[in-house]
Order: sequence, then C-alpha cells, then structure tokens
Amino acid sequence: MRYTINLDCKTHSIKKDGTFPISLRVSINGEHIYINTGRHIKDNHYDRVNKCVKSGISGYSGLNSFIDRQKTQVDTIITENEKKGNIITVQKLKELYEQGSGKVKSISFYNFAEETITRERELNDISSDTLDNYDNEIAKLKVYRPKLSIHDIDKHFLEGYKSYLLEVLKQKNNTAYHALCFLRKYTKKLFNEGKISKYPFTEFVVGSPFIGEPEYLEPEELKKLHDLYDSKELLKGYKKLKVNTLKILILVKNIRKYYVIILVAVIVG
Repeated sequence: MRYTINLDCKTHSIKKDGTFPISLRVSINGEHIYINTGRHIKDNHYDRVNKCVKSGISGYSGLNSFIDRQKTQVDTIITENEKKGNIITVQKLKELYEQGSGKVKSISFYNFAEETITRERELNDISSDTLDNYDNEIAKLKVYRPKLSIHDIDKHFLEGYKSYLLEVLKQKNNTAYHALCFLRKYTKKLFNEGKISKYPFTEFVVGSPFIGEPEYLEPEELKKLHDLYDSKELLKGYKKLKVNTLKILILVKNIRKYYVIILVAVIVG
C-alpha cells in the first residue's frame, strides 16, 4: 500500500478571526482526502509554499508537536489495518480518525438499512414479504459481522461474506445470490446519497441467479394421472361433504382432468 501524510491547510476556509483549520492531506494508492484535525492556525503563521508552520513564531513548537501527533495517529490507523489484512480507503480512514478523536460516531450499515426498510414499509411500494426477507438478511449478516460500518463494505468484505454463505452456511447459489443482491441494493442507496465515496460493487460482480434444470413428467406418468382423474377414486372421500363443497371439488377435478388430457395430447403428439 502506498500512502503519504502531509500538512496541507485549506487556506480558503478563513474564519472571521483570521484563522483556518489545520488539515492533513492523506493519499492512499492515488486517492486523497483532507482530514480536519480540529485545531486552527493564524493566516500569517502558515507557510503556503512549503506547507508548514513558520518557524520562530509564538507557539511554533507546540503546533508542530500537535501536527506530528496527528500524523502518527493517521499512520497508526493505516499500518494496524494493513497488518490485520483490512483494505482501508481514504474515506474509511477519515471515519476511523474522527472516531478516535471523538468527533463523530461511525454510521452503522444496520441502522441505515433498518431505517430505510421502515420508510419503505410506510410507502407500500415494496411487498411486505420482500421486506420481511430483507429483515432476515440483516439478521444473517449480523451473525457474520455484529458491527458493520458503511465503509466496511468493500470488495474484500463482499468476497469474505460470499465464501461464508457458500462454505460455512452451505447455502445454495440462489440463496447467496439474493443475500448479495440485498447488500447491493442498500449499498447503492448509500452511494447515491453521498454517504460513501466509492461503490464497492463496481469491483465485485454478484452474477446471475442459478437456473436449475427443469424436470418433466414422462408420457406414461401423465397417462397415469389422467387415469386417476378419470376414475372415481378421488370422489370416495367426498360423500359426506355438503352439496356445494362437493360440486366445487368435482369442478376442480374436471378442470384438472382436461388440463392433463391436453398435456398428453401435446407431448404424445
């Protein structure tokens, strides 16, 4: 992983008191982001050309020590995640830094998905059965990863979850496909709403649902069904039923009978 951490203040964000935020410009594999450290510096204390605090000014030593600590904090976040095998993006880095600084709380994917599903239930645009299935997908996902930030969902995570579904839970291809489609749907919403800067499914392909080989009845099997419907065996248990119910059952029997006759005629030719 290639990364750099430098002081690079956004000097256009000057406040009324003549100060602007002390920012770090972090680049990871060609992508960069600005991280606000929460401190401010006076305009005349910043060297715009060399991107550093001017030496010899009042508080110079303390400011440099603070900036060095922030650089170390960012570097530690990157190296620790790299050691764990976690793929870290600039957006995820910023979130982890802000969590450590106590500035913001991580946005939970579960909270986002559950709140969105609640709104979808109120709008009645999606069937309740489908939304119930989404609730089940969340419950299954929580077993795999009890805490899941919106920035945790990347190609590495998706590959691991797919392996978990197929190899650990021993789920069928279609079941795993629908689990990943659920993730894709709500991750797409996060991306469209600007909550994540990168859409992970551009690098991870869900694929297509597995289509099983259909099974057909043989002509002799259809003939047996026809003979059964044509016999009186199906009516033996109906004698004690009310007249209206009996008529309905006989009607259903006849409909099935003619349906089977047509199938036999088509197949046998």
